[in-house]
Amino acid sequence: MKHTNSEITIGNEFVNFIFEEPGFGLKGIMGFLESPEGMGKLWRVELKNSAGDIFSLDNAVECIVSHKKDEDVLHLSWNSIGLPGEKDSLDVEVGIELESISGLSYWTITVKNKSKNWGIWIVDFPYISGIKAEGMKLAYPHFLGRLVSLPGSLPIKMIYPSSSATMQYSTVLSDSKGLYLAAYDSECYYKEFLYEDGISYRMRNFPEEMGLLGKDFTLPYKAVVGSLDGDWIEAAKIYRNWASKQKWCSKGRLSERKDIPSWFKDISVWFVGSPSENMDKLCKVLDTSVAFHWYNWHEIPFDKFYPDYFPPKEGFADRVQELQNSGIRIMPYINARLWDTAAKSWESENPEPYTTKDRGLEKYIEHWANQNHSVMCPYTEFWQRKVSEIVKTLVRKYKVDGVYLDQIASMSPVLCFDKSHGHPAGGGNHWVKGYRKLVEETRKDARRINPDAILTTEDHAEPFLDLFDGFLTCNSVFVAPELIPLFNYVYSGYMIAFGRYNGKGFAMKNTQMFLWGTQMGWFGADVLSVDSPDAQYLKELAYEHPAAALFVSRFMLSDKETLVPRYRHDSPIPREMSLVPEAEG
Repeated sequence: MKHTNSEITIGNEFVNFIFEEPGFGLKGIMGFLESPEGMGKLWRVELKNSAGDIFSLDNAVECIVSHKKDEDVLHLSWNSIGLPGEKDSLDVEVGIELESISGLSYWTITVKNKSKNWGIWIVDFPYISGIKAEGMKLAYPHFLGRLVSLPGSLPIKMIYPSSSATMQYSTVLSDSKGLYLAAYDSECYYKEFLYEDGISYRMRNFPEEMGLLGKDFTLPYKAVVGSLDGDWIEAAKIYRNWASKQKWCSKGRLSERKDIPSWFKDISVWFVGSPSENMDKLCKVLDTSVAFHWYNWHEIPFDKFYPDYFPPKEGFADRVQELQNSGIRIMPYINARLWDTAAKSWESENPEPYTTKDRGLEKYIEHWANQNHSVMCPYTEFWQRKVSEIVKTLVRKYKVDGVYLDQIASMSPVLCFDKSHGHPAGGGNHWVKGYRKLVEETRKDARRINPDAILTTEDHAEPFLDLFDGFLTCNSVFVAPELIPLFNYVYSGYMIAFGRYNGKGFAMKNTQMFLWGTQMGWFGADVLSVDSPDAQYLKELAYEHPAAALFVSRFMLSDKETLVPRYRHDSPIPREMSLVPEAEG
């Protein structure tokens, strides 16, 4: 660490950070910042009082500041911070530790709250302003991954975990250099990653017991800031090195896992929608392992009156058996997140106490198909049991091969303040904890009936990789042509992805799915003629599916990995295969 009259620097041969005095704003990271003098940021704290008033302050606040170096850690302190109507109410401490063998550094923050009138609501940390924009690109985990040019794509808000932030890192890229920004959070706390005009980056943290008077806040994981040589692929390797050691990868690679049925690993092509005679004909032509994602099997309209799925449409059970006799695996749709307030069961089962609530303990409402849907709290045993009962009925009574639980990995978590559910008010990791238990128990219950039953969900989010058997990647088309296989690079070998919206560009989309290690198809059977060139091409892709696993395995393994693949999902995607799609129609 070097200290001048106006700056403090800490670094090594890989990375260097410059902080300005007196507020310790960050003004330099290896040429990535151009923050005006005195405008550097580092943290921001937002507080609320019992009346709901908001007061915010940042590292430039007038107070007693100090710094010291303890071994290889830089400690920065802001003490005796005053709040409206109070003196000496807050102390803030930041620690920054450099990794000696790389360009990564690990950042922590503690906010000590001595106030009798104000509670901590939000902590933005790290807060980095003045990131250079000209010629820069940003790779971030929106759906499978997205590569955009700066600053034209701003602002960007990623909510973790959801389809907008399927992982906890992003990378600002300039030629062959990258600014790596991540959270190494093994417990999956609710957080937001913000890129805003300026350009600024901040990781927004929501404490447990948000707004509680006198409660301190310590970041329950380490933020990561660093530099790298390379592009978004190199950043994916860095994140993979950490991510593959987390609990969601603890069951090992797909080729090692015995808890995912072999039939599901071998699926090559998916149908979606409602069954048709053409589906049976196409199956004979394709001559491969196929599955059918069945929507609208229930009497209630789609996105209305959830979760009153039973009884299903007349003939549902018979048609399930007919399709299975033709070699087609059946996976019906249900929603695992919403309860329609217009459903008959809203009155008969009284789910309202178990819905998510805002700070005023009013239930959250979302509008789907012009209906009022209440978002259920996944931490409650009530909702966990309800989803499990629906799945068990489908598996036991109707003999389906699995069930699709919509929205779990896709939709953003909700800050629930209803402490009667057994979780802290507001922030924390209870959303992921609740859904992990829901999926785990539902999966066990279904497997007691059918040991080969599967569960899948919409989109993909890393906290659930070890619990869902597969992840539907259909929505990734919405970010084309900026789509990149970021998630594939990080988690190849650890997850099964399937499906893309098909229609225009049928051959291109299925080729890309083939190359990116995704089970192909997910189209209505009636859109493809059995004697069409697209049908023949899809058959050829499906036929080459085993050989593709061997081909892909020769490429792009990380430096310390060895691998004997069995399935096409078992190795990272080679650079030569990373096709960027054309605009989706």
